[in-house]
Amino acid sequence: MTEADKIRARIQKLRAKVVASGCSEAEALAAAEMAARLMAEAGLSDADVDMVAERATETTTRSAWRAHICASVMRATNTHAVLMVADRQVEFIGRAPGPEVAAYLYEVLVGAVLREARRYKEGEEYKRRRTTKTRRAALTDFASGMVVRLRARLLEMFAATISDAAQAEALGACRTRHTSTTVMSSKLRKPRFDGAAAAGYAAGGDVTIAHGIAGKDVRPLAIEGGRS
Repeated sequence: MTEADKIRARIQKLRAKVVASGCSEAEALAAAEMAARLMAEAGLSDADVDMVAERATETTTRSAWRAHICASVMRATNTHAVLMVADRQVEFIGRAPGPEVAAYLYEVLVGAVLREARRYKEGEEYKRRRTTKTRRAALTDFASGMVVRLRARLLEMFAATISDAAQAEALGACRTRHTSTTVMSSKLRKPRFDGAAAAGYAAGGDVTIAHGIAGKDVRPLAIEGGRS
């Protein structure tokens, strides 16, 4: 944790005390004054303090479909993300509970694609490819088709809360916290095998997606098959 992160955490605790149950007027005033002084000394704004971060596991920087999922999750949750190469993690930044939801969605959606890709490899569509190169291309097309469908479903599910302003704010906070970042390319190439892409698109429609907020009625530990 950086020194700035420690100051943010301290300010958040002080600001929480202001609205805490049983806090006297004098205590609330003292906490508010201390928080304001710390913010001024650290050069932090309300937006900086209110921003939170949550990390998801990541193992590669060379997968366009993973980057496409990341971009889709960012859009749906009003967050921005950076790839922490050394830590093998993706850090989502934004106003709570966006980063928590984003990290959850990213991990389970990546897991869903990997699981369905394994199933696809057992099918005739994949096995009829005769070379290692064409099989790899078919697998890539399958994953790409699946994430295109997942993106459409995510944006539909979160449409009511998607905010350009909130995402711009998250981007600003991200740039403040991380001056050096690694960007994964999210450009999906044109499918070589339409059948593989179609199979992936269909698989994306069979994934159950939960909002991923603690306390919701549905928050599966792993995404299972079934129409949502």
